[in-house]
Amino acid sequence: MPNLLIVWRFPNATMPSPVPVSRMLHHWGYTTEVAYYQSETQLITRGAGTIAPDGTAARNYIRQFDAVLVFNVERFGSASASPGDAAAAWLGWNTDDDPPVLFFGMNLHASRTALNTRLPSDFPIIRWNPSDANTFYEAETAASTSPHVLSSFWGVPCRGGTTVRLTRENLRLHTSSFVGYEISGTNQLYFARLNPSAHASLQSTNITYRGRTMPKGELLAYPDYSESAHSGGRAFGTDAVAAYRYAQHYLLPNSLANTRSWVDIQSLYSFWLPYGLKLAGVLPSRPFPVYFETDHFMTIRPVGYDATTLLTSYRAFWEWLADFTYSRGTHIICGTYGSNTTLGVRSHPIDSEVDATLNPAQRAIGEQVLQILRANHHRGLPVGIHDHAVFAGAGWGDNAIGTGTIYRHTATERWTRGKPNDVRRRAGRLVRKDAYTGTPPAGTLEVDIDGQTYYDIPTGAPEEMTGAGDLASPHRHRDYHLAKIVIERGEEYVVNQLGFPDAWCGQHRYTNTAGNSSGGMGYCLALKEKGVRGIRHEDSPTVGAFQQRVPISRMWNGVILPLARAIESSGAPTGGLYHPSKSNWVAFGGTNNFNINSDISTNWDTQYAAMAWRAYQRIMTTALTGWLGASIRLEAPYCHPPNIVAMLSPTNPNADFDPAIQSYIGIADGVPSPHFNYLRELMLQMDAVIGILPEFYRWGTVTDVMDRIEAGV
Repeated sequence: MPNLLIVWRFPNATMPSPVPVSRMLHHWGYTTEVAYYQSETQLITRGAGTIAPDGTAARNYIRQFDAVLVFNVERFGSASASPGDAAAAWLGWNTDDDPPVLFFGMNLHASRTALNTRLPSDFPIIRWNPSDANTFYEAETAASTSPHVLSSFWGVPCRGGTTVRLTRENLRLHTSSFVGYEISGTNQLYFARLNPSAHASLQSTNITYRGRTMPKGELLAYPDYSESAHSGGRAFGTDAVAAYRYAQHYLLPNSLANTRSWVDIQSLYSFWLPYGLKLAGVLPSRPFPVYFETDHFMTIRPVGYDATTLLTSYRAFWEWLADFTYSRGTHIICGTYGSNTTLGVRSHPIDSEVDATLNPAQRAIGEQVLQILRANHHRGLPVGIHDHAVFAGAGWGDNAIGTGTIYRHTATERWTRGKPNDVRRRAGRLVRKDAYTGTPPAGTLEVDIDGQTYYDIPTGAPEEMTGAGDLASPHRHRDYHLAKIVIERGEEYVVNQLGFPDAWCGQHRYTNTAGNSSGGMGYCLALKEKGVRGIRHEDSPTVGAFQQRVPISRMWNGVILPLARAIESSGAPTGGLYHPSKSNWVAFGGTNNFNINSDISTNWDTQYAAMAWRAYQRIMTTALTGWLGASIRLEAPYCHPPNIVAMLSPTNPNADFDPAIQSYIGIADGVPSPHFNYLRELMLQMDAVIGILPEFYRWGTVTDVMDRIEAGV
């Protein structure tokens, strides 16, 4: 098991703990030790005490480790102390006994005096002067108000479109990548510049390290923005650098960006940390499984647009995803819409799923979409209940009192808790069966709880029985009997009306209820009786619902609870790239989340192609980084297909992103709006990452995630 040293600035009010990084490394199977940077002359270690970072004691100390990871935090324009000031001397330690050192976001400000003597004389990266634009590149648009590039989003501490090209793989990759960041005055990101002659000299100088002969210097990644090919797009010279290898050491992107968020830190290093370890030859013992989820797989959100066109696009959309997921051995969990348990259903189940009144021809296309999902239910597209509006969104808090009507299904021989059957709605008095003497009264039920059988004896209290109709409030959420009614309502819809063999994603015995529309002890007990293993859940309780937060183990009452992680935000009519005349034109979620300092909206009409690519770069970089972070945290990443379908080209819905190809909603509205198949683009980007880092990530399933949660690794 490889042993890694983490070099971290001593935590204070603004500096986070290294625990998030060490935890993610432990999940990969590494062991770690932390040394704290106190000053450029002091490194606080566990085994060697306080040592000078550039002395023999420090060199002997770091030789105990398979690799050393140095994390920097200081902003681009700061000359304040940072761990790189101390560790810079290690760049010159290049014998076989010296481990590879990975520097993340090393601050190379020209005023850092410690670097004057500690950097090697042939160091190829220019030390920047913030007053001299010829010493660096601006990677992202400056902004002082939100949204700006350092506004956290989707569990990522920045939303910059910092696309890079990996030189070894010759691959363009959308992942958060910046050498420096600034939060003083304006918020923006930066790339560094190479000294061309120094770099050329290193490239022509070979060294041998642990039996491998290689050039002493290597450009690993540089900015590669698609917008650069179009008028108004940002461009970079051939001296731009995002990642570099010097001898056996690696200068990699991303400083901590002053984030104290556990979630954000893990996302920030979700690509560059494993990539650096792979290049250094220090591999993990186990990869993280990667999968995805969707909510409302066939719902149409744009009001007033042609349902025939949108359903036809859905058909092509799911056909491609069915083939892709099956070929990769993964799946996309598909949550229904019509199984909302406190809403009535429409006259036809396909209308309920689309959430619109359809004509017969449109229903026929909807049936074709369902056929694709039914055929792939036990492969790449498992379908499950997606309770969404339980008790007017109040959730299942154990002490909450729900409002609104619960609409029951029609009872059958299999689905006995529907109308008009009069069944138990509330628990009565519970008495252990083995402690009860005599014959229990009529209406008594037997309930098994944690291996113990109880009598549930009716008391005649109000709302103890359902009566023949729907259920009026108040609803007591903790109640086991009410949970069984609600769950059976969803099952009946998915199985009996939509035609799926089960409502729990096949062999995975899981589903993805929305928000906090699940939970509570009674609900968990009912799920266990169904053989359900896990259910997606929100971390935070719904306000006023008095819910218990998800415990750190993510297991409660015998049910595994992967935490929800939206890699997208809902918006109406859809999310995506829009003309500025549309209120949510660059929303990908209903607000201008990627319109930094109004740069895209200002230039959309005059520099359309460049601005469309800029929006795409920001969305994809944030999304891929967020998905990788969710995989590291064993979360349940998801998006909403209704926010995608109107952004597809009606003639080529599975085309690559291209501003020249117009989306359906753009054509319908007569405004420039590019085709954008978000989920397909995201799948292909993740596939590229897994191809690069198979030891760190692999395509998997929610069962793999639940296995890891249950095992605690």
